[in-house]
Amino acid sequence: MELNGTTINSSQYTISATGNVNAGTATVTITARESGDYAGSASTTFTISPATPTLAWGNTTQDGQLIVDEETAPVVRLIYELCVEGNGPGKIARILREREIKTPRTLDFLRTGRSDHYDPDSPCGWTSATVAGILSKKEYLGHTVNFKTSRKSFKNKKTIHNPEEKQVVFENTHEAIVDAEIWDVVQKIREQRHRPTRTGETALFAGMVFCADCGDRLNIHRATQDGKTRYSYVCNKYRNCRGVQKCTAHYIRDYVLEELVLDNLRNVIAYARDYEQEFVQQITDNTLAEQMKAQTAAKRRLEKQTRRIAEIDAIIQRLYEDNISGKLTDERFEKMSAAYEQEQKKLEADTAELRKTVEACESQTVNVKSFLKLVRSYIEPEQLTPEVLRMFVEKVIIHEAERANGHRLQQVDIHYNFVGQVDMSVGVAKTARLRRSIITGKDLQQVQGA
Repeated sequence: MELNGTTINSSQYTISATGNVNAGTATVTITARESGDYAGSASTTFTISPATPTLAWGNTTQDGQLIVDEETAPVVRLIYELCVEGNGPGKIARILREREIKTPRTLDFLRTGRSDHYDPDSPCGWTSATVAGILSKKEYLGHTVNFKTSRKSFKNKKTIHNPEEKQVVFENTHEAIVDAEIWDVVQKIREQRHRPTRTGETALFAGMVFCADCGDRLNIHRATQDGKTRYSYVCNKYRNCRGVQKCTAHYIRDYVLEELVLDNLRNVIAYARDYEQEFVQQITDNTLAEQMKAQTAAKRRLEKQTRRIAEIDAIIQRLYEDNISGKLTDERFEKMSAAYEQEQKKLEADTAELRKTVEACESQTVNVKSFLKLVRSYIEPEQLTPEVLRMFVEKVIIHEAERANGHRLQQVDIHYNFVGQVDMSVGVAKTARLRRSIITGKDLQQVQGA
């Protein structure tokens, strides 16, 4: 291959493409390693077409094309539904075993006779690893993913799993098995991995509740009072720091939080359904304001650090000149230049992260259509089930409680999937002795001023 006029062989270069690209033309960066005859990089345009799609379980082939397997696709959808309901891979595997659903290896053996990894003694022996693999496959969205793996060179046959940024996704190459909204919700749930309690139960808000002050999660706590078992959420850093309280409790009862979120969810669903245009406009305006704020702050830090990196380059150059002229000893030069180089490396790493932040702000979009699709799929819920909660809510932020005129007021910020926080998604739990009420964000100022 020729790169900037120099011929290099295939063992001396790597090819990478950033972002997802569709079939057609795309700019691909070719980088030659320093160990080769040429070191550097260049970009060129290739005509790209997806390779043969990987046959994911739930699909089959017909005339060289992937189609939905009517026998196994329902199992894939069931696995995603169980995850949305709050079940982890281990529990999902146990449910599949109890329902005596055959594993992919068992079905492959029954269809083709291939016995690779087939266990005749356990035809329904689902494992958490198998379930986790199914929950992460983009192929169920109807996409083809290429460059999942690579090899260091033609001499080294060891397979290397590429990170997502080095993979290339071709969208809508075959029929989808899972809706994009459900797939996105499942990925967020998987990021919030949580363990069951000691009793084997999984708390309704497990992995979703966070402290407004320290950002850590709130853990579920179980206590018995007057013969009754009560559950509450408490900041993780309040109790679990070896006796040192690094944060306040942010204590909130589970049923208070459940009622507040359910009430707020009903209001948001009703508003989005009855006043769709106003809802879309509100989300768009809020998102643009937040993006501009975050982007401006990141750009300021980026400019400041870029200037400092240039200053350090100039300083090191002057130190080098002083060392050559004899004004600075070798020992002193090495010590001073090492300190500046260490600072520069840290700045360069921070600068790379800041550039990613700026790029993310510029490309970030709020998928209001996906949220409205969820709204149309659900009537106003009568109770807050795990499925409803995780389909709509991304996370819940708990503020520390305050006292006002004998009342305990506690602000709760609810962030919804696809749209984030909306103006009416701020609630306040108000308690006074045995009386408790849920207050919407619109009444917050009135309550605090009472």
